[in-house]
Amino acid sequence: MFGIKGYQPKFYENSSKVLCDLKQDLQELKGQKIKEIWVVWDQFYDEWFADCPVIIRFEESQIELSAYQTGKFAITFHQIDTRQQPNWYGTEFKLMWAKNKLDDLEFAIGQQVKEIEIIEEYSLLFGIGFQLEDGYFAVCNGLDENCIVKEKQERSHLRKIIV
Repeated sequence: MFGIKGYQPKFYENSSKVLCDLKQDLQELKGQKIKEIWVVWDQFYDEWFADCPVIIRFEESQIELSAYQTGKFAITFHQIDTRQQPNWYGTEFKLMWAKNKLDDLEFAIGQQVKEIEIIEEYSLLFGIGFQLEDGYFAVCNGLDENCIVKEKQERSHLRKIIV
């Protein structure tokens, strides 16, 4: 899917199913340091192609996060090989995997994860947040593409479940 060889995303709509399927995997990320953050880069426009998954590599693990539609968010582990370049549904887009390319997330590289949260918006899965030694970020659903949030948001319609 998403033109990524071997990628079989599982889409979640709420935190209860995520906890049922992935609680242990998410808990194992706590205490690990972030080594790399990979995104798909549009070489023609020289910008992040936010429709494809964000990959966060840790010392001993890799998580892939991707918004799909409002209320649908994919969370997978160890499925994507960044040596295989994406082919966006046979289009002529010039896309490639890029390591540590998002300036907004430079601060996260080398930091240890202290806490992980599942974020729901109006009871629909909205994203996954990472509390680091010094700072915070979340990969969230920007309607039908990924967005990055660098500060914890406190709003009445948001619910956070600490894993």
